[in-house]
Amino acid sequence: YTTLFRSDRKFKTLGNLERGQEMEKLYWKNPDCGMEDRVFRNYAVSGAFKSAKRFYTQARTNIIDPVDFSNRLGLMVFVTAYLLNDEEMRQMVLEDSRSASFNDMCLHIWDAAIRDNTIELEQNVRDLIERYETQKGPESRGRRLLEFLPLLPALRDPQDANHQKALRYFGRDDSWLILRWLWIEKFNLKSQDAITFLGGRETDMCRHVLVCYLDRDEKALVDALNQFQAQRTTIDEFSVLCRFLFKKLHNPADLLEEPDLKPAEIGRAHV
Repeated sequence: YTTLFRSDRKFKTLGNLERGQEMEKLYWKNPDCGMEDRVFRNYAVSGAFKSAKRFYTQARTNIIDPVDFSNRLGLMVFVTAYLLNDEEMRQMVLEDSRSASFNDMCLHIWDAAIRDNTIELEQNVRDLIERYETQKGPESRGRRLLEFLPLLPALRDPQDANHQKALRYFGRDDSWLILRWLWIEKFNLKSQDAITFLGGRETDMCRHVLVCYLDRDEKALVDALNQFQAQRTTIDEFSVLCRFLFKKLHNPADLLEEPDLKPAEIGRAHV
């Protein structure tokens, strides 16, 4: 099947949406080809989130390796489900990635944060440290996060004496960026507080997109997103988040026609 993609030149001339559609047509001719990630990535980064969700829910019966799923596609599908406010889809992702891989544990940390279950959140972080960071020092990702958790009430409450300490805890460190964004939205942080929590205005291209969104600066957001996409070598959960925020600020109305490309004889999932 890989011979079909040795001539990737055919797809390079297409936009992400059209590329995703053409790849999906090929996918359904051979559903065990393992191309779920390529189809989903192209739909999600094009802003065709309905198609991304539809395809995932239809193709997930072919996902048989939870470790591979959590490491290749799980983070991105979970972020998509979160952005769509789709709890059922989030639970699908957690089920499909259940493997105790590092990324699978990150997914459970994210999910506990979304549900504001601080007891489960702390236990998930401790489990991650025990499984993956026993030989690492105090600055490991898990330990840094565990040390931050007592500051969550201060992050939530702008009147708390430790609010600024919580906002500045991670600084320009790029760890737990998605988790920080979940908390920004969960606690409705003010724009400047959110920017501080992300590490300020002078960080990386991804956070520059987020800052432009928080500033509600449409022109700057266009430029920032173009620069971010130009310097990326892959499509991941950060690509999905940035593309979604761009669409939310510029054109929240969904004008894309997103047909169901799964052949009727195979059976279509209700989405």
